[in-house]
Amino acid sequence: MAQQQPRPGPPPGMQPQQQQQSPLSPAHLEVLDSIPHTDVPHTLKMNAIPPNGPPDLAGKTFPVMLCKVHEQMKCDSCGVDFTGVNFIHQFLRFAPVEAIPPPPNVKPQPQRAQMVMALKDQGNAAFKVKKYDVAAQFYSKATDSALSRPPWEPAALGREEAIIMLGNRSASHAYMGNWPAALADAETCIALKRSWMKGHVRYAHPAGSRIKLISWPQQSEGVNGNGEIRGGKTSCRGWSAI
Repeated sequence: MAQQQPRPGPPPGMQPQQQQQSPLSPAHLEVLDSIPHTDVPHTLKMNAIPPNGPPDLAGKTFPVMLCKVHEQMKCDSCGVDFTGVNFIHQFLRFAPVEAIPPPPNVKPQPQRAQMVMALKDQGNAAFKVKKYDVAAQFYSKATDSALSRPPWEPAALGREEAIIMLGNRSASHAYMGNWPAALADAETCIALKRSWMKGHVRYAHPAGSRIKLISWPQQSEGVNGNGEIRGGKTSCRGWSAI
């Protein structure tokens, strides 16, 4: 096993407890130390983000790696360039949680699903008191939250959530008389999950004689296969409860 190289001490202004925030276990550190490497003389110096920086970062400080002699990030005299190392460190330090993939086979965090359900419940509450415009806004926010899941989470989670939200928003638009939007949301539900019965109910509801966007043969068309929706003489009465 390669001899462990001494690690630099904390830079000026950094407390010892700040240096102990690394989640790496001693076993991980031992593996990293065993990788062949060349010790490059360097020093760490605290650098402050200017006040005109990003609002969530302005005024914060972070350590940067500099050449030991001239304290330069890129030093031709010492033949070192720590620009890339410092950039990666800053990115990992200040990046949002969604920007860094978790280890494989980790269950999605429940916070997003809870947010989607909370927005859905607010939309349902507004729908029940006939505030359909407010309900549609909550369903839109819930849809955006569902579809903005990180790419490494199962796509089926966001799709199933979005289907329900779009179906509810379609009902809200229908009760407001916004038939084109109601039909568009219903068609999206069917495209995402053709076997979902409520999507066909949203699509087929004629709403008396006020809507002529689709013909009755389209409204009464039966869908074969699993979750079959029977058309013909059987009409879709009303909009089912959300």
